[in-house]
Amino acid sequence: MKVIAVLLIALFAAAFAKVQVEWIVKHDLAINNGKADILVLMSNDGKLDELTYEGKSLDGLDWVTKGRVVTGHKMSIANQQQKEVIAMTKKMGLRYTSFWVTNCVAIYNAPEKFIELLAERDDIRLIMTNREFKVPLLPEEKENKLAQDKKEAVEWNVKWIKADKVWAEGYKGKGIVTGNADTGIMYEHEALVEAYRGNKSGKFKHDYNWFDGLKDMTNCGTCKCGVEHPCDDQGHGTHCMGTTSGGKKARTIGVAPDSKWIGCRAFSDRARKASPATFLNCLQFFAAPSKLDGSKPNPDKRPHTTSHSYGCPRFYCPNSEFLKEAAETLKKEGVFMIVSAGNSGPRCSTVNRPPGHMGNIFSVGASGTNTNTIASFSSRGPITLDGSNRMKPDITAPGVGVWSSVIGNRYASYSGTSMASPAVNGAVALIWNAVPELSRKVDKTQKLIQETAVKMPVRNQCNSNGSPNNVYGHGVIDVEKAVDAARKLYSKK
Repeated sequence: MKVIAVLLIALFAAAFAKVQVEWIVKHDLAINNGKADILVLMSNDGKLDELTYEGKSLDGLDWVTKGRVVTGHKMSIANQQQKEVIAMTKKMGLRYTSFWVTNCVAIYNAPEKFIELLAERDDIRLIMTNREFKVPLLPEEKENKLAQDKKEAVEWNVKWIKADKVWAEGYKGKGIVTGNADTGIMYEHEALVEAYRGNKSGKFKHDYNWFDGLKDMTNCGTCKCGVEHPCDDQGHGTHCMGTTSGGKKARTIGVAPDSKWIGCRAFSDRARKASPATFLNCLQFFAAPSKLDGSKPNPDKRPHTTSHSYGCPRFYCPNSEFLKEAAETLKKEGVFMIVSAGNSGPRCSTVNRPPGHMGNIFSVGASGTNTNTIASFSSRGPITLDGSNRMKPDITAPGVGVWSSVIGNRYASYSGTSMASPAVNGAVALIWNAVPELSRKVDKTQKLIQETAVKMPVRNQCNSNGSPNNVYGHGVIDVEKAVDAARKLYSKK
């Protein structure tokens, strides 16, 4: 059987002429009776670096105008270039989803002959897999302890990065909207319900505040496919959201408890469901939140900063172009995208799953409990899978024994880089609350966080010496120093 599959892949390779078709697509065709779920990336990525409006670059626009210009431009490019591909797809009677955050079309159960026709087109740059895959909870990201009654004035990880020092100055994230893409969120949790943007004085409006990235799938677990309110059947996403924005009127677990949050389900751990399209659904929702069915997107409602505690296995995402373009769209809109580095340490070059390895996102490693020492499981750089050899992670934050919210209105201690990135998400909310002049300036904020981090030099570890390095990145985040530096930058007394 394996020999036949290899021979079929070789034959298919000869048939696909102009466009790069991922080998896994050919593999899927060989084992699925000549059909495959695919993601078709169009040739025009929108060229956002060259985008101007009324003679101004994107950096010269206010945040509302910037969001509208970027979204409008990306939508226009997608509508224009995808027209013929969508017409072909409709003619074949195939199900599809059009995306603009990345200029691409997801096409389901596409026959081999149809894929061959697409591969002959000049307006397509890549045909990649969109197959569903299982997302196992990484072994380090587990429930170490569970308690309903354990309470601390402020959780240790919050104090460790000195968020409480920023609170003492009157800044807890007010006016900032955070986002989280994960297994979902239990929005009625006592530590989260007050901060949910969809909570309108006890009445809930989920349009523009929640999106189910699994809406086009079947058998999604306890939280049904297309669930119309924030839902989490595992607890991982609820834990992450709590570390960012939890605790306004309950246990103090969040770095930015006065911030508001919105959420998106990118994968389901219980049903073990995800695909490249589910990740794109969430990134598109964060670029321009929409109604529950995806209609009427509005970039004015986009969050300020988002965290993403997942990675796409290389077997299913051998090419990360679809995520890179989406991440760039978010950055140009002024949305800070923060991603967990992964839990495959202590080996080097283990930051190897998109989006954590990408150069245009901020990836976070994990330090231990009440120490700046790196966690043994925290993935290291350098990045070798794309030949860039660039440094990763970018920064480190507490990620061992982190207490936060879980389903059932309870609290638990988890460990993993998934626990570290939400803390950085909350830290950005504090910085932008304290120094509004810096708000939505992603590159400047990233540089400032890196420059003010607690330096953790290494010696001959993972092809790096001193600081920054491929173990800690630029060091362990210090929110108080970052805020002080931001004030100096903008002469704020």
